[in-house]
Amino acid sequence: MGVDFSEVFERMKRLGMIEKYIYPNYETLHTESRENLAKDMIECMNRWEATK
Repeated sequence: MGVDFSEVFERMKRLGMIEKYIYPNYETLHTESRENLAKDMIECMNRWEATK
């Protein structure tokens, strides 16, 4: 993404992704590869931002 991790974290926090997506799906998310997880989280963040 070309930005600092803290910026991405703040975006996710602002959207509620941590409470509404990461925590409830924590176990399932840990079965994914780092590459797939990062790709999916970026897609999710972009979709959530587009609807706000």
